Amino acid sequence: MELLRYMISNILRRPLRAVFVVVAGFLSAVVLVFSFALGAHTTEHVRSDTIAKWTGHLWVSRATGFEFKEEQLASYQKQAAFERRYLLDSPNSAVVVPWYMGVTEMQAGTSRAFVMFAAADFQKDAQFVSHTELSDGRFPGPDDEYGVLITTVFAEKYHLAVGNSITVFISTAFGQRNAMDFIITGISRPSAPWYDEQIVIRAQDYMSMADLGDAFPFYKVYVKDESRIPAMVKDLKAGVTDFPVKGYRDDDFVRFLLSLGTTNTMLFGFMAMIIFLALLIGIRSVILTNIFDRRDEIGTLRALGFPRGSVRNLFFGESLVSLLVGYLLGVGAVGLIDLWFRARIVRPPLLMLQYMFGMTRMALTMNATSIVVPFLLLFLVLFATTFRTVSRETEKQAVIQMANR
Repeated sequence: MELLRYMISNILRRPLRAVFVVVAGFLSAVVLVFSFALGAHTTEHVRSDTIAKWTGHLWVSRATGFEFKEEQLASYQKQAAFERRYLLDSPNSAVVVPWYMGVTEMQAGTSRAFVMFAAADFQKDAQFVSHTELSDGRFPGPDDEYGVLITTVFAEKYHLAVGNSITVFISTAFGQRNAMDFIITGISRPSAPWYDEQIVIRAQDYMSMADLGDAFPFYKVYVKDESRIPAMVKDLKAGVTDFPVKGYRDDDFVRFLLSLGTTNTMLFGFMAMIIFLALLIGIRSVILTNIFDRRDEIGTLRALGFPRGSVRNLFFGESLVSLLVGYLLGVGAVGLIDLWFRARIVRPPLLMLQYMFGMTRMALTMNATSIVVPFLLLFLVLFATTFRTVSRETEKQAVIQMANR
């Protein structure tokens, strides 16, 4: 305890040098903790958002280029029945949701374009609903036959509002084309750029327009235990031969999305380490200057019986304490940035960054990993580059001073 008090008093006697180390820790913490906190949030956001809005934990979809054949209708019905029976009876199924994603043509006024669309069961799919932020209106309810949910991007582009209608063209399973006016019941904010121009309709309306009836095979499933997903996929593939069955980690694009958090951490972490390594030159200079200025003190401490390690730790510890103070201030600054992000909608400044973040709203996850791990990283770099130098220089000065006594 006395050594700690002595260390702190030495820091206070040389405030400018201490301030330099504090600023080094502050700048390093701001960038490094920000990168870890952003990476942690992006990883969890992309994972939960992808599961809710695209795949579930596993899903049955339509293969690229697949065409229904009317003469195979009995086979499709048999596969769909097997699928429903298996999923509803499986003890690992939490929620089974009719679900389809594809591309369709729509017309808003005189504008006509191809758009992404999803067919969802809003009453069953609580995760989809909870991960979709409405800016106006509401989700299509059970009585809203041919209701549609559009995004704010879509609404601005085509000058649409709740209560307006758009014409959606849905092809039946066997090639005919149906057109229907859908009433806009709600407008949502897209949670990632790939949802910017997506519309979502009720699964019941899609099933009616696609004329699949009891041959409807497209579902996504939320499970209780993710470790059992591969076994469920294997079982389903045995009875559902015409439609791909995948766990959400089996898809290449999903794996790319899930890597976005790591990409963010590496990008900003690399920037932080460049800053810290540049400042590390100054930190080493401060430590060595302290050793040279206090060489009489070093000799006195050794003469009084302080071991070599204690003297070394005194000088290294002074810099480490200053670095820790700056680091904690940096963590506090990142916490304030997090509060600012939560208080208002802050969007990534560039479209490229929106895709990189996997979200159109900035947010941070401040947890033990994003706070402690960056400091350990900084400590290891400081230790690896400075500790032996401090040990060598303090012992060198001790030998010189004790020899002159």
